[in-house]
Amino acid sequence: MSRVIFEKSNYKIIEADGDELLIPVAQKLLALSQEQEAKHISLFGGSTVFKLFAYLEKSGLSEQINWNNLHLWWNDERLVEHTSSESNYGELNRKYLSKLNINAENIHPIQGFTQDKLEYSYVEAEVNRMTDLVRELIPANSQGIPSFDLIVLGIGDDGHTASLFPAVFDLETTDWYIPAFHPLTSQPRISQSLELINAAKEICFIASGAGKAHILGQTIPAVAGVLLLQDLIRQQHQDYNIYQVVKEKFGNEYVLVYVGLNSKTTMYLDSEAAKEIDVNTLTELSNNLAK
Repeated sequence: MSRVIFEKSNYKIIEADGDELLIPVAQKLLALSQEQEAKHISLFGGSTVFKLFAYLEKSGLSEQINWNNLHLWWNDERLVEHTSSESNYGELNRKYLSKLNINAENIHPIQGFTQDKLEYSYVEAEVNRMTDLVRELIPANSQGIPSFDLIVLGIGDDGHTASLFPAVFDLETTDWYIPAFHPLTSQPRISQSLELINAAKEICFIASGAGKAHILGQTIPAVAGVLLLQDLIRQQHQDYNIYQVVKEKFGNEYVLVYVGLNSKTTMYLDSEAAKEIDVNTLTELSNNLAK
């Protein structure tokens, strides 16, 4: 059984376990695939995306989805060969995508490291290629930024999403794809930026496991506070830039407080990932600001 542990405006945090963690996103994929025009989906890496596609397979939804109406993209990619077990696209393709009835031209992976020596010029060229591709294929929003129909994100144990790492990610960039490095291993990656992610029509997080509990226990109250502050300021009809407010308070200490503030956003957490979130505090905070 699932339960909503926080809801404000277009943002929800839902606790669920087992298949119930995956069903809502699976159903969104099905619904988008049945619409008239092509839809653009950006997927995450990590073990949970395999659980999502395993559910699609065992439930029979993978056969009901009109895959040729969906274009698949990735939030980020390690700069490794697609044959590597570390490749987000490569692993998903080997285990699931290769079995689907989907046109090859509907799949848009970030190209991994394909040279004997990694040079910055290669990273820069791939960033530019992906930028040109989303500009060409994905309709832009009113700010001229390509707007994915759905972006599905994971959450790392340290609070990163895509390859945007806390205390490292660039708050100022307006680029849509950016070079990134793991702060501990220095492994090079390419990631979608906050600007591109936040332009999506809908954002979903899926996070599971006790390893996520501590960082979520820390950051969810901050996310809730920002959303409640945003709502309060909006009620007072004040002009403001919520991202500037967040930047002044948090800097780049947390990534999650910047994602989905102005989109339809849902965070799906299993009970292990959610176990350090103080639901009573969230409820009290919401009630106090509502007075």
